[in-house]
Amino acid sequence: MPLTADYIIKKLQLEMHPQGSYFSQTFRDEGVISTEKEGCQRNISTCIYALHTRDRPITKFLRLHTNAMHFFHCGSPLAIICIDEEGKLEKHVLGNDIANGQTPQLLVKAGLWKAMYIEEGDDDYSLLSETVAPGFDFRDMDPGKADIIKNQFPHLWEDIKQYCIYDE
Repeated sequence: MPLTADYIIKKLQLEMHPQGSYFSQTFRDEGVISTEKEGCQRNISTCIYALHTRDRPITKFLRLHTNAMHFFHCGSPLAIICIDEEGKLEKHVLGNDIANGQTPQLLVKAGLWKAMYIEEGDDDYSLLSETVAPGFDFRDMDPGKADIIKNQFPHLWEDIKQYCIYDE
């Protein structure tokens, strides 16, 4: 039986992610460490599944205050757009076609803005995992609101505005 997005959502018990796509936390280390982050204490690490589908193809811009390692599992390739503090935009493609520039894993360093979207491919989904250390905490994430992104990166606006969060 070929995998489908609906099957993966049910099998992995994924929920809609507030920034787009689907997700499920699969691991939260019980160990806790002290950090200089708001609230100080963080779990040592966390891991999630993330699934992009044709009906939820985009994860809107966000900025984590921790490093995040992304691991491609299966499906169509997934583009990850990163923007650094100086406004340099880089596009990376997670996938298994290493000969054509895809990579099966990618580190997105703390402080970079990132957005993700499913690329054209044979499958109606893209499945990956993301591990964060210290562990994920919503206090360590900045949502990519359109006014913030536009003010910070006016030279990129026309190319990135579809990946921003708009207040309703």
